[in-house]
Amino acid sequence: MAVEVTPTLVELLNAPRLTLYKVARDAKLAVDRDARKWDLARLLAEEFGEDIPAQAAEYLHAGQRSISWIRLVPESEEFALGDPDYTYPMRGMEVSEAEVDAALTEEFGRDDPYDIDERPEAIIEGRPQLIVARRRDDGILLLFAIAQRKGQAIHNFRATTVVEDDFFPVIFRPDLGLFEVRASAEQARRLRKSWLRDFAAALSAQPVPVAIPYVDLRGLRDELGAKLDVYTGAEADGTSIYETYRLTRDEDVCNDLLDEAKFLEDTDGLTPLNGDLLFEFSEEFPEVRVHVSCNNGSIWIRTAVPESVIRRVREAVEKVKGL
Repeated sequence: MAVEVTPTLVELLNAPRLTLYKVARDAKLAVDRDARKWDLARLLAEEFGEDIPAQAAEYLHAGQRSISWIRLVPESEEFALGDPDYTYPMRGMEVSEAEVDAALTEEFGRDDPYDIDERPEAIIEGRPQLIVARRRDDGILLLFAIAQRKGQAIHNFRATTVVEDDFFPVIFRPDLGLFEVRASAEQARRLRKSWLRDFAAALSAQPVPVAIPYVDLRGLRDELGAKLDVYTGAEADGTSIYETYRLTRDEDVCNDLLDEAKFLEDTDGLTPLNGDLLFEFSEEFPEVRVHVSCNNGSIWIRTAVPESVIRRVREAVEKVKGL
């Protein structure tokens, strides 16, 4: 039997299963320790409605996330994606809340774009579709859905394509003209070339991806008090038989790759592709792993963390970029 899925249920499914279990136990709800994530999310959605407990809310759109940033520039300006004057900065074109509200009203086709009780009537397809807009302390949450092919199944001796809706959040900060896409780099590119391109046009702007070059990776290492644990680079001249080199720190003899003369010698002449940073956030999170992709312009927080850790990483990126 089909079960109606509410926006609240979708948001709860973004939180780790153990977080949902702890929230349910703290609320004195009858749950099994081995309860499925789906069942826990449904129970909490029915119990709390829109009033999601703060403990769960800290993980709803956090956890293990790949993050990319896209900024707005005036529609009239011409640029190339490789131009650092356009792809390096973190700050974009400021837009007013009234302009954003008008664009969202047009997008949803209803008077109140922040009314989460109403869902879009269109069928979810292979193009990102906005399903929820919600104001937050740090901007506007935009929750997207996209249909993803998951494989093939056989039912009644017939092969059927299995399609599943995937959901991902974007935090929009109008005062900075900046979108924080919490999805894969590929998903961020797809969003930029489809929905975001059209939404930006409604604001007389165009979307530009924010690059994260190697100088930023090194800056983040210093700003976070982190250590470089893994490095991947490629031969710049294309003469090597190896496509990439991946160097991993031996923790028994090396504390930080960037402190080692041997590492600097071995990577001299390589084109940096990505690197893993390890840093301590708190006693609860003594070692957070952050994968910085200079190639894709994204940061993948590989440790399951709450919103406060993502905020710390974002603030470090902003400081490195001089925001």
